[in-house]
Amino acid sequence: MRVYPFLLILILLSSCNVIGNRLPSEVDDKQSANSTILVPTPRDNNSCTITGLLYENAGSPQPVVGASLYLGEIIKNGQETPIMATMNRILSLRAITDLDGRFAFVDVPGNNYYSLIFDIVTESFMLYDPEGDGDLIFRCNGGAILDLGKLIYDNLP
Repeated sequence: MRVYPFLLILILLSSCNVIGNRLPSEVDDKQSANSTILVPTPRDNNSCTITGLLYENAGSPQPVVGASLYLGEIIKNGQETPIMATMNRILSLRAITDLDGRFAFVDVPGNNYYSLIFDIVTESFMLYDPEGDGDLIFRCNGGAILDLGKLIYDNLP
């Protein structure tokens, strides 16, 4: 039985992660504005979903395509004051922004505080609140979908 070539092709196709290199056109913008975005619902009351849009160039906002974002877990001191965010490239939840700058983290452990970590190959940066003056720290309640909205930054590293 010659199943091996078929299995090899199936494995190769299922492991591909394709990121297009085309620029969005006016047609794409109209289609994405009129299309319905499906957001995965949390599987139970102990998990949540976090979504948002990542944009750069506040003067003329453009989606950040193909960016690596990690969900950093916030560590607090004894008085419940956030003191740092932790992120592990192997164990932390990761999302890649799409052509519209959209990202989604699914099955996030609920009722915890998190931050977004912008990752480039050699360094990682905790994102600040683009509409405030502090770090971007948020709580994801179990059973909920948390939409962070459009995060627009002047420039990202």
